[in-house]
Amino acid sequence: MSLDSELSASDAELFREYLELNMQDFLALKQSPGFFEALVAFKQKLGEGEVTASSRVAALPEDDDDDATPSLSDFGPVPNAFGVSAFRSFRSRRTNLENADCVAPFKYLQHVDLSENSINEHGVGALRRLQFLTSVDLTRNHLASVPDLSPQLSRSAIPAFCLSEARYGYNHISTITNMAAHRFLRVLHLDGNRLTSITGIEGLRFLNILRLNNNKLTSLEGLANLPLLELHVHGNHIVDVGQALCTLVYLEVLDLS
Repeated sequence: MSLDSELSASDAELFREYLELNMQDFLALKQSPGFFEALVAFKQKLGEGEVTASSRVAALPEDDDDDATPSLSDFGPVPNAFGVSAFRSFRSRRTNLENADCVAPFKYLQHVDLSENSINEHGVGALRRLQFLTSVDLTRNHLASVPDLSPQLSRSAIPAFCLSEARYGYNHISTITNMAAHRFLRVLHLDGNRLTSITGIEGLRFLNILRLNNNKLTSLEGLANLPLLELHVHGNHIVDVGQALCTLVYLEVLDLS
């Protein structure tokens, strides 16, 4: 009899307990690519007495390259979560999503990629409940404005929210607003939108990388004194760089081509 045929529901339950997942998260994991192979490997290690706490992460299925398959990955300790270990990354690209509700069960996510879907600025409510979110990718969706990601959390929980990277390229954004929840951003992508001016980012005092390629900009006004290391603005109609560049004293990369 093969090992595959010997696997049982009790094996799966033991695997769930070993990974310390609740049933809802475990059921989501079962839909991930590589789950069965990971369960087989776990069964083998169990029989050989090799299963230890340190091998927990290695037992998880690897993330898959199939973009159209929703997947959880990067299981490990969550910073600022008082010893909690959970899935920290979620990806669901090209899956025709109209909102971000699929992330709701996974409250410890730090990195979310929902690019190439059909999500607009009104469909991001579930992202606002992710207290530990640090990066979000909503490239090629249906955003008409920068989404409001102000956390829907208790006052005591808000300080843990620290979004540092946001990718909103190739949407339909014409003005930059709702930046209060983005004030700790280090990376902001707004390529391929409909921006005609740079306004609304003056409060981003930690911003290091800004991408504004392929918009409709005619000047660089609005960048004064930002701590930028990289500025990418090719594919615009810039005729006057003004005095903005003189104040970007940390700038290392400038793409105006």
